Parts: sequence; structure tokens; C-alpha cells
Amino acid sequence: MIYIVLGIVIGFFLNLVPLWQPGSGWAIYPEWHGKIESIKSIEISKSKNLSNIKLPPVKDRSNYFILSGSGEVLYNNENNEYLVSISGNGEYLVKYEKTGKSIELLSISGERFWKIESREYPYLSYNGKIILLMNGDHTSIRILDYNGNAIGAKMIVGRFCTQITFSMYSDFACIGFLDGSYYLINSIGEIVSHGVMPHGSLIKGMAVNTKGDTLAIHYGNNISDSVSLIRLTDNSENRIALKNIHLTKTAMHVSEAGQLAIIDYDRIILKSITDSIEKNIKIAPQKAGVSTLNYFSGLYVVSYAKVDGEAQFIIFQNNGTILYKKVFAEEPFLESFIDKSVIFLRGSQGLFCYSFDFLSNK
Repeated sequence: MIYIVLGIVIGFFLNLVPLWQPGSGWAIYPEWHGKIESIKSIEISKSKNLSNIKLPPVKDRSNYFILSGSGEVLYNNENNEYLVSISGNGEYLVKYEKTGKSIELLSISGERFWKIESREYPYLSYNGKIILLMNGDHTSIRILDYNGNAIGAKMIVGRFCTQITFSMYSDFACIGFLDGSYYLINSIGEIVSHGVMPHGSLIKGMAVNTKGDTLAIHYGNNISDSVSLIRLTDNSENRIALKNIHLTKTAMHVSEAGQLAIIDYDRIILKSITDSIEKNIKIAPQKAGVSTLNYFSGLYVVSYAKVDGEAQFIIFQNNGTILYKKVFAEEPFLESFIDKSVIFLRGSQGLFCYSFDFLSNK
């Protein structure tokens, strides 16, 4: 019994010791970890300030979970007979079947907003203000609001959709096609920006900042890849040639200040509209597959699969200085998220949560 008590006491004090504390004044603390298959058994963190933070939805097959920053399960739906698409803020979800004939929008607590006859695939913006419904051959996308009404342009049509992404914390939607055409729509479905990349290019990735005033478009073919960074307020543009050809989507992010960050195989590029010289952060080579890149208050978090099959996690500042690196040998991929005082990692099997602060007194 004495060893059990001693273990609890030691574990409590280890949680107060920073995992990492560089000279910059930032500190990161391990809070909790667990397996997706036993998500309800996660030992909840003793950091009370994390309980009010909602983490991104965790989907596992047809099951979904919403966790707080402290590891508590706020909402869950296990053994669900439907597939679900969830808004980024975890407030709304669309239920549909792979071979079904209808879809329906509900609040996370189960309140139904509408149900319509449709075989389309649903995508929800971060706050659920717009719902995109893509048809089976990926050539047309309908635009609805959360009342089920067609809004704005009502429909976007192109030659095979290759990319749909949403802004973080707001409701801008990026849509790209095989023929190099792209669209940016706002929260009421209006087309804010539209264009076509150079002939022979397809859209491989897109990103827009929270304000919707800076757009990044990753395009190319089997010969070369580039990124076009566009500031919509004055239509200024900065084109960046990538050194590598990406066969699948690679992570990129556009900050509120308009700075682009993108993974280019063995480096991360940082560049803004006004930069004549790009910053390059050297990283272990990337394998094609899942990768994420997010930003909050001067800190970037990036995660991707390395060519040797392990998952790599990195924290770096917006000036390009790497603060922390960790390899997760047991995970083939990681998705990373940062917000307020929490860093959250989701792998194929495991979940990992850290807190961070600046000049912490914790």
C-alpha cells in the first residue's frame, strides 16, 4: 500500500515539473495521455484551468468523442450506426450513411435541425455556419447554411474536386479542382476569390487565415510544385517554388498576419507577402501522408510521418527557432493542435495532451 501512495505522490509532483523550458520563457507540461480504444479511462488532469477548454473532435470509425483539455469526456456517441462529419468547434454534426439516401444536421447534444434526401458527402465549417455537400463524382458542391437553405453562390462546379479546407475559428471555405481552378467562399456562401493556376496544374492544397484576407494555394503536377500566397485586400501575390513534388496534401498554415508555413519534404518554409527571402527550417524527411501544422500566439506545432515510419512532432517559433522535438515511435502518424494553453496530439492509437505557458509560475 505504501508503494501505491508513494507512486501517486511522485506522479503528482512530476506533473508540476516542466517537460521542457527553453531560455525563451516558454514551458510545456505533460498533462495526460491515453488510448482511443479506452478513452473513458483517461486519468483526468489536476490542472483545473484546462477543464474549460474544448479539444478538437476525436473520430474513430463511426464513433466520436469530444474531450476537455483536462481529459474529461464531454460528449460521446459509441457504436453509432451512422457516419458523422463534425464541425471544428465540436458543436454540430452531420449524420449520413455511406450508401444511404439522406443526411441530417444535429447539435452535438442531439437536437435535430434538418434532414434532407441526399447521397452527397457533407463537410462542415469550423462553426457550422456553412455545410458543403459534394456529389459522388466530385464535380459539384452545394452550399447550405445550418437551416438547410442554399446560400450565396448556391453551387460550385468544376472538374473533380481535389481539396476542401476551412479556416480555423471562422467560416471561410477553400475549394480546389483538378483543372487548377479554385474558390474561396465566406460564411454566407459568397465567392470571395476565384482563379485558375497555370495550365497543367492541379490544386494539391489550400489554406486561408481566420480573417479570410490571405489565401495560400499549393498547386503543381508531376514535374514541379509551387505555392501562391495571395493577399486579397490588394491582390498582391508571392509565389514560392517548392523543391519537392508532393503526391499527397502536405500541411500548411496561414497566420492572421499573413505568414505562410508549409512542409516541403525536409524543410518547413516560412514566408509572407512582403518577404523577399524565405526562412527554412531543416527537418527529418517527410513521408507522404497525414501531416498538420497549427499556430497560436507565436508558436507553431507541426506533426508528420517520417520516411522511416515514425511520427515526428515539433514546436517552433514564428521566427523559425525550434524549441522542442519528439519522435513517437509507436505512432505511424500524428495530428497536432494548439490553442490557448493546450497542445493536443492525436495518433492512430494514442492521445497526448500538454499544457504550456509563458514565464510560468506553475
